[in-house]
Order: sequence, then structure tokens, then C-alpha cells
Amino acid sequence: GVYMVVIALMVGSAIASGALLAAAGALLLMASDSMIALNRFVSPFAGARLAIIVTYHLGQLLLAWALRG
Repeated sequence: GVYMVVIALMVGSAIASGALLAAAGALLLMASDSMIALNRFVSPFAGARLAIIVTYHLGQLLLAWALRG
């Protein structure tokens, strides 16, 4: 849906910026969101909660660092 388009635009913009930290952060957020969808709508998997929260917070941290320049 629209949400996945927004996520894809975020990742594409981060990669196009040339900022490695921003690209890595955006990719981690995409991974986190993908794991949420997989765990909820396809098949729950062991360690999902931990994997989701770790990738989410690392992604946010890297994006914040990228903004600090």
C-alpha cells in the first residue's frame, strides 16, 4: 500500500543522499517494518520482538547521527 511506497521513498532518498549513516538507518527501519509485517501477517518467528526493536532503534540512531552531520 501507500505505507510501503513511503518507506521505499525514504530508503531511496537516503541512499541517493550519499550519506552512509542515513542509508544504513533507513535500511534498518525498512527491515524493522518488514519484520513486523512478516511476524504479524505471514508467520510469527522466534525472537521477532527483539529483532524488531533492535533494528528500529538502531535505524533511528543512525538517522539522527546522519542529521547531526
